[in-house]
Amino acid sequence: MDIFSKDIIIPITAAILGIAVPLLISVIQRIDDKYKSTRLIQIFMNEKSTKCFIGLLIITILLLFYQLVAPPNDYNFGLFTKYIDYSAIILATIFCVLLTISIFMIFTLIYIYNVPERLQKHLIKRNNIPQETRKAWFEFFIAMLKQNNVDVLRNCYQELYDWIVSLRAGKQWTVMEYPPELYEGIVSVNEQLCMQQKEAVSIKNGNDIVNAMLDDFQFTIMHQNTYRTIWTCLNQQLFYKRSEWILKYWNAAHSHLLLHLPSIQLNERINVSYNTSGQVVADSKMVELRQKERNEFKEFHIALGGLLLFRKEHELLNQLLYFTNSQPPHYVLIPGSLAEIIPFYMDLLSSSPDSMYKYEQKYPFFGLQAGVRNNSIINGWIQKYLYILMLRLSTLNRSYTYEDFYALPALPESLSKKHEWLDNVPIILKQIEQNSIPLEEVKTIIPLNQSQIYRIKNKLKTVLEILAHSLTSAIQHQKITQQLSEDEIHDFYQIASNSINQEMEWITKVSDITTDEDISYNKFDCIGRIRELMPAEAFCIDKTIGYVNFKESFSAATLHSFRNCWLRSFQYLSKREYRVFPENLDKAFQALKLTDEQVIIGFHFNWYNAYPQNLQQENDYQFKSPDNRLLYSLPGDYTIEFTNTVIILNRSDLPKLKLIDPPSAVKDKFHLECINEQYKLYASVIKLAESRNLLDEYIRTGAYLEEKLKQAALVCTELNAKILWKENIPIVMIKVLDRFIDSGNENLSEIRPFNAG
Repeated sequence: MDIFSKDIIIPITAAILGIAVPLLISVIQRIDDKYKSTRLIQIFMNEKSTKCFIGLLIITILLLFYQLVAPPNDYNFGLFTKYIDYSAIILATIFCVLLTISIFMIFTLIYIYNVPERLQKHLIKRNNIPQETRKAWFEFFIAMLKQNNVDVLRNCYQELYDWIVSLRAGKQWTVMEYPPELYEGIVSVNEQLCMQQKEAVSIKNGNDIVNAMLDDFQFTIMHQNTYRTIWTCLNQQLFYKRSEWILKYWNAAHSHLLLHLPSIQLNERINVSYNTSGQVVADSKMVELRQKERNEFKEFHIALGGLLLFRKEHELLNQLLYFTNSQPPHYVLIPGSLAEIIPFYMDLLSSSPDSMYKYEQKYPFFGLQAGVRNNSIINGWIQKYLYILMLRLSTLNRSYTYEDFYALPALPESLSKKHEWLDNVPIILKQIEQNSIPLEEVKTIIPLNQSQIYRIKNKLKTVLEILAHSLTSAIQHQKITQQLSEDEIHDFYQIASNSINQEMEWITKVSDITTDEDISYNKFDCIGRIRELMPAEAFCIDKTIGYVNFKESFSAATLHSFRNCWLRSFQYLSKREYRVFPENLDKAFQALKLTDEQVIIGFHFNWYNAYPQNLQQENDYQFKSPDNRLLYSLPGDYTIEFTNTVIILNRSDLPKLKLIDPPSAVKDKFHLECINEQYKLYASVIKLAESRNLLDEYIRTGAYLEEKLKQAALVCTELNAKILWKENIPIVMIKVLDRFIDSGNENLSEIRPFNAG
């Protein structure tokens, strides 16, 4: 038994260890040297054959050492006793045989990893390949590029193409975002292709891997990450001076847009490959998606033109500007008329959040390190590219007699967009006049001489001036003809009504609303009225500028007028007046010998100045003094110097408020409607262009131009009331002095009791 163990098992195990383990280590080193990929090493170590070999090796060694030190069996198990006595050596022998078999499996695996053709098939032999395996495969791809292994590269490219096609399968008319490892891998492979001097035969022009992301037959929509990856690859090619590859890409992109991304119309029949009938009828969603995709594809190549101009690739730019693969020539990647160029220009100059940083975020210029100025620099170079495209129009030949390269685009529908275009036209004119690109560079890009450029610039300025005039006329016409928004008017009414509710909340604390009008009362008119002209667009959905808080301002103006009248009524009454510092206010109340019959009202006065301690707040408008007096705290008015004022009168003498409807003639003239029944608040918004009588009335004043009046709206609010005061009532008014502002002394000693007469 012992001899058998030592003479057979130990030598076999030692032989396995002596051969297999060094071999395993050398294979790992070989993979690293051959493919320069730590991921491939990890995948090799995670292979079933490798794990099986290592596991069997560990178990065999443990069993071997166990059987050398295993205690003898002292029990009798009958027929099985012999097997139990030799169980350790039997198991060691079995695992030794299995270990030997696993060696051959390792040899097979090593062979696979050393033959690139077999390793290529081995890595992609199953569906749902893990992400790490895909990344390792890309590292293998790059290694094959370095070795220029033509046969393997053909298979690698075919696998990449098949993988992309499989990812797009069944995802027609949806935005197709590829896995991150695909984007990273394409950028890495493209970098290696750019760096090496000898072109790989299977990658015939260096841009096949980039062009594979252009979906020519599966009707998926490119994701922004796909655009960003293509942008990165093109930047790499420019950095490594691979201009011929840019041309090859331009050719593929030109064909893609011309043949595979044509505009489609609603209910148009489209030939497709994913349908058994071979056709589908375009619905509104398809039309919208296609138009959006075409716009994004064109924007990408507009940005590419700006990049080439920024990098001084003038000869390459010249080739791209006049590249075509059809007859008559079609330059689908390049805006071919002012009707196409100007909207792109206006988008660059737009201040909307969606446009301001669009190109910097999507298509940054690599190597540009200007911080916050990056966006303006990128936009500036793209604008220069569009200026080149404007000059280029004069070099084009018309394929059809009706073609007009200088035709103006359709004006925007919205008023705000028209106004923005009008503001941007002078910017474009200034850029044309300033020769933002040196003349010598222009002549390198476009076949024009100096005199031709001068004539074209004059023509462009004339056309843009016509555009500005058209925009001005369209804006004026739209301001006159656009309808007021019922929602905007209702919103104004709601704000005004809510404001009067808040204002009346404190006024009615000390003046009850009544419907009676005693002839013995003193009557004061209290009017809150606004009749003001505003641009009609303020009440329209479409606006040229923002009208922030103007509705609140109108409401506040109405309330201010009404509050002013109400407060003045206190000043008009005959009363005793005193001047007291706040700390002596309680002494003044004691001198007045006030009872529960009197009411103390503070207008814009901070009661904490009089009672810094033990003052109790009941609600927003009422306090309790330390001696339990009820104190009112109401707003005052700086415009009539009615602040820091305390009014004292009998509770029974408080004024009453009678709300009044406007006269019928006024309601009819200004189309007033009641927007708050409780307080009889009336309002209206009248477009003067639709009210000839009011329009003529304002024209006769001579203060306004008729054209401006037709673009205006008359905003009216009306809140009428009468304040009713009893005659000859006792009232005391105390002006609370501020030691730092008010001059003179207090007259506390002159105060007489309230009922002293």
